[in-house]
Amino acid sequence: MLRWLLDPALGDNLPLSTTFGFVALAVWYGGWGPALLTTILGYLSIKWMFIGSRFTFGFDANDLWGLLAYLSSTLVIIGVGEGMRRAHRRAGAMALLALEKQRTLEAEAQERSKVEEALRRNEGELSEFFENASLAIHWVGPDGIILRVNQAELTLLGYSREEYVGHHIAEFHADPPVIQDILTRLTCGETLRDYSARLRCKDGSIRDVLINSNVLFEDGKVVHTRCFTRDVTELARQQEALRRSEVRYRELIEALPAAVYTCDERGRITLYNQAAVALWGREPEIGKDFWCGSWKIYRPDGTELPADECPMAVTLREGRAVRGEAIVIERPDGTRRHVLPHPEPILDDSGAVIGAVNMLIDSTDRKEADRAMAHLAAIVTSSDDAIISKNLQGIVTSWNRAAERLFGYRADEMIGQPISRLIPPDRQDEEPRILQQIAQGKPIEHYETIRRRKDGTEVNVSLTVSPVIDAHGKVVGASKIARDITQQKRAEEAPRDRDRALTIANDELTQQKAGLTEANKELQSFSYSVSHDLRAPLRTIGAFIRIVEEDHGSHLNADAQRCLGIIRKAAAQAGELIDDLLEFSRLGRIGMDLRSVKMADLAREITEEDLQLMQEGRTIDLTIGDLPPCHGDWGLLKLVWTNLLTNAFKFTRHRPVAQIEIGWLPDDRQDDAVVYYVKDNGVGFDMQYVHKLFGVFQRLHLKEEFDGTGVGLAIVQRIVHRHGGRVWAEGKIDGGATFFFSLRKALR
Repeated sequence: MLRWLLDPALGDNLPLSTTFGFVALAVWYGGWGPALLTTILGYLSIKWMFIGSRFTFGFDANDLWGLLAYLSSTLVIIGVGEGMRRAHRRAGAMALLALEKQRTLEAEAQERSKVEEALRRNEGELSEFFENASLAIHWVGPDGIILRVNQAELTLLGYSREEYVGHHIAEFHADPPVIQDILTRLTCGETLRDYSARLRCKDGSIRDVLINSNVLFEDGKVVHTRCFTRDVTELARQQEALRRSEVRYRELIEALPAAVYTCDERGRITLYNQAAVALWGREPEIGKDFWCGSWKIYRPDGTELPADECPMAVTLREGRAVRGEAIVIERPDGTRRHVLPHPEPILDDSGAVIGAVNMLIDSTDRKEADRAMAHLAAIVTSSDDAIISKNLQGIVTSWNRAAERLFGYRADEMIGQPISRLIPPDRQDEEPRILQQIAQGKPIEHYETIRRRKDGTEVNVSLTVSPVIDAHGKVVGASKIARDITQQKRAEEAPRDRDRALTIANDELTQQKAGLTEANKELQSFSYSVSHDLRAPLRTIGAFIRIVEEDHGSHLNADAQRCLGIIRKAAAQAGELIDDLLEFSRLGRIGMDLRSVKMADLAREITEEDLQLMQEGRTIDLTIGDLPPCHGDWGLLKLVWTNLLTNAFKFTRHRPVAQIEIGWLPDDRQDDAVVYYVKDNGVGFDMQYVHKLFGVFQRLHLKEEFDGTGVGLAIVQRIVHRHGGRVWAEGKIDGGATFFFSLRKALR
């Protein structure tokens, strides 16, 4: 650029040396690389613009010598400049290094000063810590001499510094073998942790301590030991007390007659006594058996109870005591015992469950005794004889219901009162004699006397008095049974009155028999009258209706023929009604031929006859169970089945499929009886009118819907009652009906 600006004034006279300054600057600031680039670019730019033919790179021999001179000069400049540049850079780097070193030395001096200050401060703090530490500390030299001690250790043992420092450490240990072992192990480079020892105080008392100590070595030689001593005298006393308490606890558990054992929080058995071993029939493994040491566990109903659901497992899982959940345990020999567990959780200070203790009460004998007592109490309660208990002072302690009925006093009126309240004034001397004999353990049997009721009347009684003996064999009271023998006395005192009464009763029975005979004759006469006198008009009506229909039927209009049909139907119904009434009255007179009746065969016979008449194209689903035989009259029972099954077929008429079931049930009122039933899916009835079902002429449905006279169920009831049985029905409107009747079982 400079060469171009000077060109107008200089022309070609300015040589290539004008680029040397630029090359020198390039080598100084950029190094030999930029300098070479500057040399080449400078030559090319001058050649292009100023030398020879301008704006061309023409080259001849003269130009070659100029180029060589130019390059040689620039290389010299580059070499000298690069050398100066590097020397300058080395001088600068050395100056920077010297400056950095000076700064480092100054920083090290400052750091050394800080470290020395920190060391002085730390040494002071360490010394202060050593002296003022609450933990006892001392240093011991390789010869066992105490080198240094803090105030806490002096205070612990009661010595002054002069009495302690400079003395051998063994002088202050109560057990020489212990301190010898400590020094030996420390000399071998061992570190002691919580080493138990006993130190002797100045006043002669002994302190239990735990020692933590190690050794400072220099060049493999012992400089001194550093010992930290912790006073655990109170802790040792507590641990000893705890140990003695645990021993007493184990001895107490072992001495208990009841089975007792403990578990940890996971349910593993940790302790048990011999009573538990005797109850379980085996000895469990500590830490291996879980929750209970028994072979197997069952619920009271006999189902097996998983071990993780037993009361002890529940207590550990839920952290609560379990009460009242009885179990049954099985021993390895197969015997079982009823047990009442009482598990209690064991909690730590934070309330967390850390285990549980369980006491097992063997209630097998008590259950048997309770059953016996319950049986005895039931006997006493339900006895027809008055049973009374009293103490040796004659005070009533128990009073059963029969005593209430016999004497008129309630239990709350007599318990706590003297038994002499029942004794008439002229017999007060009996009670002392009775009590005296009972106190000697002698019973009194069948002692007949007189006692007074609450209303003042007297009653003849027979007394049986027995002594009540406690578990130690001592007589503590009496149990008295009083039986009312008033009727017996009257029977013994007035046999002639009984004979007279029997004679009078016999005469009355004779008169009643004669009256019944006369009534039967009148009833037979009435039946004959009904059978003949009432039937004759009905037959006449029926005959004339047939004559009219046969002779004049073609001349009668439809209305007249309808009226004749109504008259004929009414006459037929009247005939049926008369037949049913005669049958109903006859049932009360005819005798019964009682024998074993196969009810299943009888029911099948009736259904086969009725099905042919009643089926009329209907679908009937009939089921007959395996009916047991009964004791009864075959002919009368056939009427029962006929009426019940006819009703079942009749009242299921409108069902697409009639379902009729004949079955039986045990009689829950009478063990020697059986209940038969006929069940259908017919129209049913309203239970609020069930009391009308078995009455004569009682109907719960319109005659237009279902035919009948209303006497059939009355006949069923009379026959069943004559057999000494019961009859009843259950139904629901449009939900079917079931008719039941009970009869005595067939005699074997």
